[in-house]
Formats: sequence, C-alpha cells, structure tokens
Amino acid sequence: MDIGTRIRQLRERNTLSQEKFGDLCGVSKASVSQWETGNATPPTDRLVALREHLVFSFDWLIVGEVDSNFALTRPSIQKLIAVAQPLPDSAVAALTREGGVYAELISPEKLLKGAK
Repeated sequence: MDIGTRIRQLRERNTLSQEKFGDLCGVSKASVSQWETGNATPPTDRLVALREHLVFSFDWLIVGEVDSNFALTRPSIQKLIAVAQPLPDSAVAALTREGGVYAELISPEKLLKGAK
C-alpha cells in the first residue's frame, strides 16, 4: 500500500471530504486528489499541519509501519477512553472526537489512576 492509499484511508476514517481534508492541511481539494492517486507527494509541512487536527502515526502514513505502542491512537487517548467508558455513549463519542485536547488537560497520574 502506498502513501496515497493511506492518505485516502485516513481521510475516509475521519469521514472527511477531499475539500475538508485539504482545508485541514492548508491545500486545495485538487492537491489531496493528487496525493491520493499518487501523482504527487504531500510536503512534510502539510502533514505536520494535518497532525494538529487528526491523530495518526507518521510511521504508518509514510512507510506503512504501525508502532505497536501507538496502535491507531495515541496512548494518552487510549487511557482517556478507558477512563471514559463508564460515561454515557454520547460523552464517550465526544471524548473520542476531542480526545487530544482533553488528554492534554488531564495529568498522566489521573489517567493512570482512572484506568485501573
């Protein structure tokens, strides 16, 4: 699988149109289309901009390897979700969507205590 396919998977997994995905990266819909078809390679600075909005592993996106410690989300988000499981489904969904923001507001000690 090439980087274009993984970009498309990332976009689709986050239910984003090419236009919205491009907005997050600071590029046009046409650029996203070229990346997905393999006609162009995304510049590193655009991928860094994308990381401000979406959670993904650079190893996975660029070379297709998944760090076993990373899984598909950052470990802090996994712990946050474990803490949130007793909450109503709507709250868990909101935390999953906004997990990166909330995970950084909660200290690691609280996350570890709540995950036990």
